[in-house]
Amino acid sequence: MTDSYFKTLDTSSKSFLILAKDEKHATKRRSYSIAVMINSWVLLEAYINNLSEILSKAKIESHERALLLDRELKLKEDGTFTEIRSHSPTLKRTLFILRRFSSVDVEKFRECKEWQNVQKCESIRNDLIHPKTITKKYLEHQITVKKAEKFRSDVLSFIKVINKKVLNKDIILDQT
Repeated sequence: MTDSYFKTLDTSSKSFLILAKDEKHATKRRSYSIAVMINSWVLLEAYINNLSEILSKAKIESHERALLLDRELKLKEDGTFTEIRSHSPTLKRTLFILRRFSSVDVEKFRECKEWQNVQKCESIRNDLIHPKTITKKYLEHQITVKKAEKFRSDVLSFIKVINKKVLNKDIILDQT
């Protein structure tokens, strides 16, 4: 992923947040707030996918590389392996990355506020993307500009923490 694509995704969620804050009509404001949340989560997924791509070039076992690249090794009839497409949830893959490519104590990390916050974001994301029952009350109480802003902030904070712990580098993201 290029830096410009990453910045475009960051700008996208930020732009929807600005629109949400300026919108007077409640339905449109909620729509923009949903867009903030979805675009922020896409930013996180793109970041983890990019990080996975970078780390897959390290000297690692083939099953680790396959996991990073959303592949799975299957045993063929002739006794050789083939790779097939698979998918690991973003946060599970993040824990693998931390466990394998950093000195982080993953059990302690799962207790930190960034992890707790991003899990809440994932839950909201799942409600939005895979709705079972989204009621008007849910929309009015869960999908607000304030919650969209927190969602975006939590995702950006999580990305910064992961980048620092794995690559030992700061990453510049616009938290506004």
